[in-house]
Amino acid sequence: MSVDELSFAEFPEVDRAAWRAAVEKILKGADFDRRMVTRTEDGLAIQPLYGPDDPAGDAGVPGRYPYVRGGREVQGAWRLEQRQAHPDPATANKQALDDLEHGVQALRLAIADPLDDAPEGVRLGEPGDLACVLDQVVTDAAPVSLEAGSRGLAMARALVARWRESGADPAAVAGDLHIDPLAALARTGRLPATPRDAFAEIAGFVGELDGGFAQVRALGADLRPVHEAGAGPSLELAVGLAQAAESLRLAEQGGLAPEVAARQLTWLVAVDDDVFMGIAKLRALRRCWSTMAAAVGDRTAPRIVAETSRRMLARRDAYVNLLRNTLAAFAGATGGADALTVLPFTWSLGLPDRSARRMARNTQLILKEEAGLERVVDPGGGSFYVENLTDQLANAAWATFQELEREGGFLALLANGGLAGRIDTQWAKRERALAARREMITGVSAFPLVDEHPVELDPFDPSQLEAALAAARPAVAESVTPLPRRRVAERFEALRDAADRAAETRGRPEVMLVHLGSLAESNVRATWTRSLLEAGGLGCVDSAPVADAAGVAEACRQAGPKFVVLCSSDARYGELAEAAAQAAKAAGVATVALAGRPGDNEAAWRAAGIDVFLYAGMDVLAELEAAHQRLGLAA
Repeated sequence: MSVDELSFAEFPEVDRAAWRAAVEKILKGADFDRRMVTRTEDGLAIQPLYGPDDPAGDAGVPGRYPYVRGGREVQGAWRLEQRQAHPDPATANKQALDDLEHGVQALRLAIADPLDDAPEGVRLGEPGDLACVLDQVVTDAAPVSLEAGSRGLAMARALVARWRESGADPAAVAGDLHIDPLAALARTGRLPATPRDAFAEIAGFVGELDGGFAQVRALGADLRPVHEAGAGPSLELAVGLAQAAESLRLAEQGGLAPEVAARQLTWLVAVDDDVFMGIAKLRALRRCWSTMAAAVGDRTAPRIVAETSRRMLARRDAYVNLLRNTLAAFAGATGGADALTVLPFTWSLGLPDRSARRMARNTQLILKEEAGLERVVDPGGGSFYVENLTDQLANAAWATFQELEREGGFLALLANGGLAGRIDTQWAKRERALAARREMITGVSAFPLVDEHPVELDPFDPSQLEAALAAARPAVAESVTPLPRRRVAERFEALRDAADRAAETRGRPEVMLVHLGSLAESNVRATWTRSLLEAGGLGCVDSAPVADAAGVAEACRQAGPKFVVLCSSDARYGELAEAAAQAAKAAGVATVALAGRPGDNEAAWRAAGIDVFLYAGMDVLAELEAAHQRLGLAA
C-alpha cells in the first residue's frame, strides 16, 4: 500500500462519550475527576484528553490583535538575549563581547540594586560607569536592554545618552529599558522615592523618548518577583496585570498618556519546565494585556521577554538544570516570546563560569538552528490542549485581576500583605505536593545523586565591590515587606546540607535496608526506599537476603545500625514483619521502619516494634526530617 492509498476508513469513529465509558469501566467505580483530572495550584483542571469540542476561545491569527498566537505574522524568530550579571564591570564587558562573538544577538545588563539585601548583577557606583560594561559593544548592531531595579531611570538615562553620543541611527537602536519601580519595590521592599514621585519623573523621560527610538521600550512589567515568591501561573498573570494597571495610572498622574505608557511597556516573564503551562502563560498574557491596552487606545503587539525560571533551578545535581532550562526555553520559544534569556545552569550555586554561560546560549542556538523552532509561527497553535489551557488561564487571570483591583490594586495589596497572603496560600499547596513527591524534583527528591561532584564556578568574590555599591545606596522614601524568594528544591537541599556536614566529620549517616526473603521479593521496595532516603542525604547499606528473624538479628548485630528498614513483599510481611521487628529491636536497633503501607496490621506491627512506615504518598519531607532527628543530624 502506498502513502496515497493509506486510509483510516476501516477504523470505527469513537466519540468522547464512548471513550469516557471505556475509561470508567476500567476505573471500576472510582471517581473519574479524582483519578483522571489534575488540578494546578491555581485550581485549573488538566483533563486526560482534549478534542475540538473543548472550549478554546478565539485565538485569532498570528501577528494580529489580540496577539494570542504571537506578535509576528510570517516567521517565529525570537531574539537570543544573554543576561550580563557579573559583579565586576570589566569582566561583565568581556563576557558580553564573548557572548556576542558566539551567537548571542542581544544583551541584558543586570545592574545590582543597592537597596537589595541580596544584590545581584554588575556593581556600578555611578550610572556613567555603564560605559565600562559596554566598551567596544556596537549598540546599534546589538540590542542592549537593562534590568536595574530602583536605579532603573538613572541607568536608562545613561544608556540613552550613550546611544546618542555614539552617533547611532535612533531607528536602528533596539532594546528594553525595563524601568519598573513597582517590581523593584516588590523584590526589595524599598524605593528611593514614592511610586507617585518616581512615575512623575519617569513620565517625563518616557515622553521625551517616545517616537525618538522606534525599537526601544522604556517601561517594564516584571513578573519574576511574583513567580519567585511562589505564585501559580494564573495568579502570576493577574498580579502582573494589576501591576501594569497601577503603572498606567501612575504614569497618567505624572502626565504621560496611558496609550503611550502602554506601548512603551515590555513584559519580563519567567518560564519553567512545565512546557505546556509556559506556552499557555505567554499566550494568555498577550490576550489579557492586549485587552487592557486596547482599552486605553494601544493596539500594538505586546513585547514579552522570557527568562528561564530561577525558582526551578536546584543546587543539587545541578547538571539536571540543563534539562530544565531546555524545557523552559522550548516553552518560551513555542509560546512566542520576543526575546529569550536562558540562565546558566549553575545560577543557584554562584557566579557561572564560561562553560555554563556557553551552554546557556547554546541551548537557544540548538532550538533555533537545529530544532528549527524559529521557522514556525505559533508551533502550539491548533493543539486542543494548548488552546484550552490558554483559555482557562486567561479567564482565571482576568477574574483574579478584577478581584485584586476591587481589593485596592497592586500597591495597596503589596503594602497590607494581601498579595503575599494569596501567594503564600498557593505556595503551601505546592509545598505539600513537593513534600509528598507528587511533584518530583529530579536529582533532588527523585533519583538523588548523593556523592555528586561540585560544579565549576567563577571564583570572583563580589564583596570587594561592596563599597562602590554601598556608596550608591540612596535614602529610602517608600518601604514595604518584600515578597519572599523561593526555590522548589530548598527544603530537600537543607537536609542534604545537614547530612553532608555530618559526612565531613563522622561519615555519612547510614540506614540499613534489610532484605526479607529473596531479592525478587525485596528489591523493588529496597530500591524505592534507597531513593527516598538519599533524597535526605542519608546513605544506605544492604543486608544479604534473610529468611527468618534469626537472620535479621544476626545482620543487625554485625552491622550495628541505629536505623533499619524492612523491605519485602506484602506476603512476606504477613509472615515475618512482627518477628523481624522484634529481632531488630532485641539486637539494639533504635528505629525500625517498614517499606509499605501497614493496612489493618498497623497496630500489631507497631506493638512489635515498627516505628515508621514508608510508602508512596506520605509526607516525605516530614519523615526525612524525623529520620535526621533520630540520627542526631537536626540543627
